[in-house]
Amino acid sequence: LEFRRVLFRSIERTPTIRGGFIVPKRAVAAAADGTTSVLKLEGKTWKKISVEELGCVAGQCSVKSTQLRAGDQVRVDQ
Repeated sequence: LEFRRVLFRSIERTPTIRGGFIVPKRAVAAAADGTTSVLKLEGKTWKKISVEELGCVAGQCSVKSTQLRAGDQVRVDQ
């Protein structure tokens, strides 16, 4: 008989977040006071937009703001 070491991991369920836009985590900037924002491209300039961070998983964040629409471009810092 051959014995192998098996690694078991628990499966965790993450609650579904509704009503937000999915952006890369690197696009979201957090200030010292806890507020979060993204930089949105408007014409040829970047505009700072305040967002509410609803949650992040695997490098993607769900954010909510009345100033964002589907298709908007946000800056992703590397």
